[in-house]
Amino acid sequence: AEDGIRDFCLSRGLGDVYKRQAICIFEKMNIYNVTFIVENEIEKDWVAYIDSEILPELGKNVHQVDLLKVTFEEGVNNVQGTTFSLQFYCKDNEMINWVKEIGHQILLQKLYRKFPKTWGAFASKLEFIQSY
Repeated sequence: AEDGIRDFCLSRGLGDVYKRQAICIFEKMNIYNVTFIVENEIEKDWVAYIDSEILPELGKNVHQVDLLKVTFEEGVNNVQGTTFSLQFYCKDNEMINWVKEIGHQILLQKLYRKFPKTWGAFASKLEFIQSY
């Protein structure tokens, strides 16, 4: 405010500033997404393995990597198993190319060794267009 007293609605702690900065950064990133359908009997072990063995290794080479559980609300029937999405946030083409050419292969090879024939996967690239 002009009188030197900060407006209540504009007064925020540093945590809010950092959160806003992170959101702005992510808006400009591309996401390399790998979607998995995992058989129910291995779901718990599969998630634990991804969390303890794969995410720490691959996460060193990208800005951020998230494991998400996908729940279908409507329109998709007959999915046998649980669906997960592994999203790699990439700030530039070099990073997304690393995920596409190296990280994705490491991921699949490790999973095939640990859990043969009990899951399926496909990859997609999500490109940021606009945020509202």
